[in-house]
Amino acid sequence: MSTTTPKSAGNSPSPSTIAKSLLTLVGSVRAVFGIGCLTVPSLAIQFIGLKPTSFSPEASLIVRQFGVREIVVGGFLLYAERKRRAASPTNGGDEVRRAIWWNVATDALDAVALVIAYGVGSLQGGAVFNKMLGTALVMVFLGVETAVLYR
Repeated sequence: MSTTTPKSAGNSPSPSTIAKSLLTLVGSVRAVFGIGCLTVPSLAIQFIGLKPTSFSPEASLIVRQFGVREIVVGGFLLYAERKRRAASPTNGGDEVRRAIWWNVATDALDAVALVIAYGVGSLQGGAVFNKMLGTALVMVFLGVETAVLYR
């Protein structure tokens, strides 16, 4: 007679501590950066590497809208994990994995948009382009790594 408990369909082992830490890191970074964009767009513009004096008030509005997106996407990731923990510590976390993949898709599309903008000449290469593309790709990597570890 076996002493192991059979795994019920739909349940998988609890996600690793590394996966949960990565998830919290990615969600928190997104949310905090979003709050910064929303509340202090000129500082967010400087963080990206652009000069805030070269931006019109309309450009600040776009940065604020970007901030709202980051708050929502990061918050969704954090909320999904919190909801999973409240439901069951050993739940497979399908909603969390879905949130992770939406984060990956958002960052991948950001990278594609940057490459297209560079390709058509509306964005010059250089430090700002490299920083923005590098950030998008790092976030894609962290998201994929989190999704792989979150089993």
